[in-house]
Amino acid sequence: MFSYTFSQVAGILKNMKKIFLIFFAILFTVGLVSAPLAIAQTNSQDTENSAKRNYQRIIPLSSPIYREMDRLYILAGKSRPSLARPWSADEAKKIMEALPQSLFDSVPADSLTIIKREIEFGNERTGARKAAYKISPEINIEGYFQANNDRKKREHGYEERQPLLLVPFEGWFFTSLFMNLEIELRQEHAIADLANNYTNVGNPFGFDWHFPFRSFLSIGGEHWNFQFGRDKVSWGPGIVSNMIISDYPDFFNIIRFTTYWSRFKFTTVYMGLDPWLTDDEIRFKENNPRGFGGYDPFNELFKAFLANRLEFRVQDNFSLAITEAILFGDKYLNITELMPVFILHSHFTPQYSNSIISIEADYTPFSGLNIYLQFAADEVQLVGEGGRPRALGYLGGITYIKPAFDGFLSFNLEAAFTDPFLYNRWHPNGRITNRRRIWSYHSDAHEHINKPIGYRYGPDAVILYAAAQFEKPDKYLVGINIKYRLLGEMNDSLDRPGTYWEGINNDINNDGVKSPYFGRNANRLRTPTGTVERNMVLGLYGKLHLTDSISLASNIYYIHINNYGNIQGHTMNDLEFALSVGFKF
Repeated sequence: MFSYTFSQVAGILKNMKKIFLIFFAILFTVGLVSAPLAIAQTNSQDTENSAKRNYQRIIPLSSPIYREMDRLYILAGKSRPSLARPWSADEAKKIMEALPQSLFDSVPADSLTIIKREIEFGNERTGARKAAYKISPEINIEGYFQANNDRKKREHGYEERQPLLLVPFEGWFFTSLFMNLEIELRQEHAIADLANNYTNVGNPFGFDWHFPFRSFLSIGGEHWNFQFGRDKVSWGPGIVSNMIISDYPDFFNIIRFTTYWSRFKFTTVYMGLDPWLTDDEIRFKENNPRGFGGYDPFNELFKAFLANRLEFRVQDNFSLAITEAILFGDKYLNITELMPVFILHSHFTPQYSNSIISIEADYTPFSGLNIYLQFAADEVQLVGEGGRPRALGYLGGITYIKPAFDGFLSFNLEAAFTDPFLYNRWHPNGRITNRRRIWSYHSDAHEHINKPIGYRYGPDAVILYAAAQFEKPDKYLVGINIKYRLLGEMNDSLDRPGTYWEGINNDINNDGVKSPYFGRNANRLRTPTGTVERNMVLGLYGKLHLTDSISLASNIYYIHINNYGNIQGHTMNDLEFALSVGFKF
């Protein structure tokens, strides 16, 4: 299955040494996990102050607390709690306290247990003049099978897979400071879709050694939090993804501030993004002296994203949110452009910025039913206005939840629509994407991982999603879902070196060739464009908690694709299996 030269074998042994040391560290720390360190410098006069715990832990997006809290709010007849996530433990505590006590008598007790466990996690011995730490490693062993190796990207791909090893080091200091550092060992992107990849255990050259993927400091108090470091962020109501900021990218390097109240929440986030160009983009730039979009290039490797969000709970069952964001690229920004109370659209600097706005609503008309909508505008095409093409995104869905058999039965319907020019701009560093440049040990070269910051399927896409699921919290879940995706020919435009906005005023691209993707002709493009790839994915999934520390999970996918790769008549069928066992210490 694998063949290596002598030098490669030496490299493997070297990396195996790294793995051995990591696993040795796990065995050494397992005994410490159950007894977090508490350093207290108190006397009798400090007893009252010490009773106040530290609630500044940032709860990861993978935590079940978000699913549990959403369900309880919908069953209480309320719109979902803040959709700007992750939350701090303090915010989660206040969200839980806003639930009616009468609700807890009619829902499974395990749901409330999960919420309290996540809020109180690790802070039992925290307080004034105290410090505590917790190490909670986990190991996940997964196996994969794909029937048709001609399909290049797996459904159960990089984002769906668990890390082989995850060791979070978490520390609480006083009542206001929290620290997180996670050692994570997982396969890199280039390995995840290989035909002969049957397990996440094995070849060290297939691991992504560029961790940590999550590491930060968190400082806060009552009703506010400041986070600095690396983490995932998600803003919006979508189940599959969101239009402005989604959890699809591997991580963001962020500075984030939030203040939250019973009826209002404000969040601002600054993301430092990787500005490196690919080899194809560099060649394109060298062959086009006019530069990207016909603008004189600034030639500064810089890219950053700034977003501000306001959330209003208008009524207990109705919430509104407004998000405005801007991406800066190819030119260092002015420090005043980071001011959180500003109208970012007023920049009007297309040479180096790309502003986008969204409006969303979350409504629970009665207990158990939730309706949500999100609208995003990257470029609005007004009546009679020529030149720039429309770039809009729409998302909407319905969720119904019902308690049954000491668990929850839920149904979801969701649809999303993205215009061909959404997230796009002339310069690659002006596109609303998050790019990682890593050194791939597998390919022995630099690898660029380019993902939309917003909707995971990018521009020029129509997505329909439906799901039914039953879950008994902390026991088991089983579900079925179906995705129907229409992907136009411009769906991969965020990865192409030449942009589609160049020459918008004269319908001529950088090569002097008239193109249907430029100028006023672009305004007539409608999603999906060209030869449309139509793919349908039927999924069955389940998870079983054998004990508090051991769980089993499985996924089965049937895939049917027409016009695969946007090639007319190219049909493909496939079947995938994934099975995993997880151990938490």
